[in-house]
This record gives sequence, structure tokens and C-alpha cells, in this order.
Amino acid sequence: MIRIITDSSCDFDPEQAAQMHVDVLPIHIYFGETEYLDRQTLSVTDFYNKLETAEKLPTTSQITPYHFVQAFQPYVDAGDEIIGIFLSSKLSGTFQSATIAAQTFQTDRIFVIDSLNAALGHHLLVQIAVQLRDAGLPAREIADKLRELTKKVRLVACVQTMKYLVMGGRVSPALGKIGGILGINPLIEVTDGSVESVGKVRGYKAAHRWMLQYLEKHPASSRYPVVFTHSVNENGRDDMVQALDGAFLNKQYLYCDLGCTVGTHIGPGAIGFAYIEE
Repeated sequence: MIRIITDSSCDFDPEQAAQMHVDVLPIHIYFGETEYLDRQTLSVTDFYNKLETAEKLPTTSQITPYHFVQAFQPYVDAGDEIIGIFLSSKLSGTFQSATIAAQTFQTDRIFVIDSLNAALGHHLLVQIAVQLRDAGLPAREIADKLRELTKKVRLVACVQTMKYLVMGGRVSPALGKIGGILGINPLIEVTDGSVESVGKVRGYKAAHRWMLQYLEKHPASSRYPVVFTHSVNENGRDDMVQALDGAFLNKQYLYCDLGCTVGTHIGPGAIGFAYIEE
């Protein structure tokens, strides 16, 4: 049997993960000295409620090799194969922890994959892994395909406020103040595993136009689904889906709520999408 294991940065709802037979290890979130388990002891809604009143950004800690060994052990003992898909190695040490844990078993039945992505981009790769597993592909073939696709994932998001980019040191306070006065919405993408600023617009309609131009330059493959997300902005997400619908030939749309990994830095109100480039 093929087992799929990931970490909670992929923004799977726990019930959804259980239905798809995906094991999700929680990331630890700290608001001050108080520790929470992502989506287990702290819901997405409660996370954003705490974030809006926090004086400092919360921090997260990578999942340790010990926790990965505990997750892998039962499946290794059962003779199962494991495909692990984890948060970008450029954003966290979680992938390295999983690699260290896998090496302790001295087996060729554990495949550890660096998603080179986060949140909805990571989510998309896990969804594809599930589809390939359910189609009956061998574990090694699935792993090889996923490693190929990591280079083709495109993730774009529009941020409602610069507040959290300023708090995280990604934007200067002066620029953040000017951006707030002018109503500027930053645009970000994940490039080669890192989060990068790629533009600024004023308002979501302008963001939609920018996104359509982006899709013209980087067209989506018709063979894979598209993931749409939001951070406490479901109406904004739905407006984006409607605005971008004509750019996607594959109408298999997937949805997830943006969680703590990226949400910490961009805050509530954001919208975004991820897909596989042609």
C-alpha cells in the first residue's frame, strides 16, 4: 500500500485529509509563549483572529526527525511504501527533518519530496499525488512525477494589507504607510521555493487583470487541477475564480483556506491561486 504523508503547511482541512487517506503532521505555532498545533488545537479562523490583535508575528517550528520517525514507523513495519511531500526547504527545515528520519530506516520504500512550495502550491502537489496513487501508479513513478512537477508549480496571491509584510520585515514601515494610504495591494508568487514580491496594484479588479496577464505569459496545463485560496475572504476568492475562469481549460477547481505558513506574513483578506504551468 502507498501512504502519503505531508505537513500542515499544505492547508488541508483535517476531515478532507482523512477522506483522501493523507496523513498530515501539524506544524507548531507560537503566539508569544503559547504553543498551538496547526489546525488541531488552533483553527484557521482562530489563527486570523489572534493574528489581527498580535503585537508581534507568531512563529512556527519545523517538525522534528523524531516526529517523522514516529509517523513512518508503522508503515515501514507494515511493508507499505511512503511518499512524503513537504514544505519548501527554502522556507523551513521540515523537509530536511523528514530526509534524516527516512535515512534511519535504510529502505528504498520511502520517497521524500521537497515541494519547493507552500500553502496552495504544496496543496496542489499533494492532490496530484492522491490522484496518481488512486490511479494505481507505483510509488517510485509517482515520486518521479512529483519531482518533475515541483518545477512547474505557479502560485500567485494578492495581499489586502501591507501590515504583516511590515511586521515581518519584508516591507519598510515607510513604504507600508504609503501603501496603506494609496490602497496598494502587493502581489506575491513562490519562485524556486521562496516567496517573492512581483508587483503592486490598487484594488482586486486590477489584481484580476494582472493575474490574467500573468496567465497569458505562463499558461496553465490542461492536465492538472487549479487550486484557489483565500484568507478570511471567501467572497474575494469567488470573484477571482469568476474573473479567471476563461484562462483555464481544466475546470477541475480545488479550494483550500490559507493557513498559518503564508498567512502569517500576508494576513487576512488575501486571495490566490496555484496551478501547473504548461
